[in-house]
Amino acid sequence: MTACQAPYYRRPQPAASDSWTHAAQARIHHGKAEEIQLDACGEARDATSAIGTVFTLIPEARLTAKQP
Repeated sequence: MTACQAPYYRRPQPAASDSWTHAAQARIHHGKAEEIQLDACGEARDATSAIGTVFTLIPEARLTAKQP
C-alpha cells in the first residue's frame, strides 16, 4: 500500500472573508488495482476498501487504517 497526503487550508463557502479551516487530501493505492481518494475539509472522511480496510482522513492530515 502506498499513500500520499497533503495538508492545505481551504476557505469554506460561503463564509466570512477572514475565515479558514483545516483541510487535507489523500490518494491511497491499495492492493493491485484499487485506488481511493479522500478529501477532508473541516470534518473527517472515511472510505472502505474492497477487502474491508477502513481508511479515515482528518482535516489535520492524519490518515489511519483499520483492518477487519
